[in-house]
Amino acid sequence: MVDSCNPASVPGAIPVTAPASGTDSSFALRVPILEYHRIVPFAQAGDSRRSLVVPPATFAAQLDVFKKAGWHTITMATLANDLQARIKPPAKTFVITIDDGWDDGYTYALPILQQDGFVATYFVIAGRIDLPGILTSAHLQALVAAGEEIGDHTMDHVRLTQQTYKQLTYQIDAAAARIAQVTGYWPESLAYPYGSVSAGVEAGVAACQGLRIAVVEKGGTAKVVVLETWANRFAVPRIEISSGTKMATLLADLGG
Repeated sequence: MVDSCNPASVPGAIPVTAPASGTDSSFALRVPILEYHRIVPFAQAGDSRRSLVVPPATFAAQLDVFKKAGWHTITMATLANDLQARIKPPAKTFVITIDDGWDDGYTYALPILQQDGFVATYFVIAGRIDLPGILTSAHLQALVAAGEEIGDHTMDHVRLTQQTYKQLTYQIDAAAARIAQVTGYWPESLAYPYGSVSAGVEAGVAACQGLRIAVVEKGGTAKVVVLETWANRFAVPRIEISSGTKMATLLADLGG
């Protein structure tokens, strides 16, 4: 196990290359970030909380609403690039994120994303990779080959605000290195488990040099304003989506 955010600690893994920072200090984007967890039939969801489960047919219908309304996706890494370079993406751009690294993100979600020409950022719990029911190393490599992004969701999905600094840096750094070992790419984005954020936690994330953008587990309104929390890096809220989300209302909130 590598416990370091230094790219040299994982030979052969491609380090993050960020664009030059823009100069417009007032720059802000409104790019909705949708938060999913499980894309799986309820009957196969085990003891997962029902509110976190979106059946594949529902997921497909939700994405179809966006597609028909003219929306398109980018990854969290691309959003970080746009923010840092002060580049506004096209209108009706949004981000899909899928948390926790369940294998249904590959078996069910990926074919639906590809059908609509969409991409997503998968936030994986690195310490669970290859466990039963969880994305395998081969899954993650296939997702990267398909144009999906793999982000850091810590090693063990703990509340970072309850960790010592040594513990939280392990959760962040070792997870980043594990993802780099498996995929060949250092992660650029992180999702805070349980939305657990503080100044100390932000400092721990900022110390992992490749991580350039972080999202909270829940919260925020549909009209997201990006908040810069450290130099050239950003923190953003997300919109949690469930099987009962009213898409017409969501699109109206998003202005599209």
